[in-house]
Amino acid sequence: MNNDLFFISKIEDAIEAEDPYSELETKIAEIISTGQQPGYTNGLYLFSVFFNKIKKIIDNKLLETQYVKKIEQLWSIYAEVAAQKDFLELFVYKGTEMIAAIPLKTTHLVYEIKGVSPALYSFALSSGRVIWKGQIEKTDLLWSYAYPEKDFRLAADTEGDLPKPTKQIAIFDGEIIVRVFSAIETGNIQIEVNI
Repeated sequence: MNNDLFFISKIEDAIEAEDPYSELETKIAEIISTGQQPGYTNGLYLFSVFFNKIKKIIDNKLLETQYVKKIEQLWSIYAEVAAQKDFLELFVYKGTEMIAAIPLKTTHLVYEIKGVSPALYSFALSSGRVIWKGQIEKTDLLWSYAYPEKDFRLAADTEGDLPKPTKQIAIFDGEIIVRVFSAIETGNIQIEVNI
């Protein structure tokens, strides 16, 4: 099994154990620790997506009542273990779809999301707190709308000019800065964290 799916076997081991919930607590701690090592970060992202889906199932009451309590316990174990390990992630949503999970494990990081199209976006911490929500428009992302008077090819050829964001959002007094950049068909979002 590749590193992106390393967490599946750990979850399977926990489910097959005599006391699945106690074992899940151990396995989730292992997954979080392993996922912060080089080569496993994408697997940790997929694991976060998996748990985000579980949270949606709880929030939207998509299960019969008999299963809801078990799913809530599973989410609660994940949240508790993550808090114990001081593990926090920044989730980025396009509408209701999570498009990035960024581990906040260093005091400074820069993360880029490419191929961004106009939509309602939100940023939330893995603890559940939504820290920003808003529309990112075509005037923020598409060059022809952001700079109708400038030719993209000529602007890209200009030496020494760094791209300028079309939108900048400061969260937590600038500890998290979100910059939006325009391009021809889709734009980019850059997230800088200084905590």
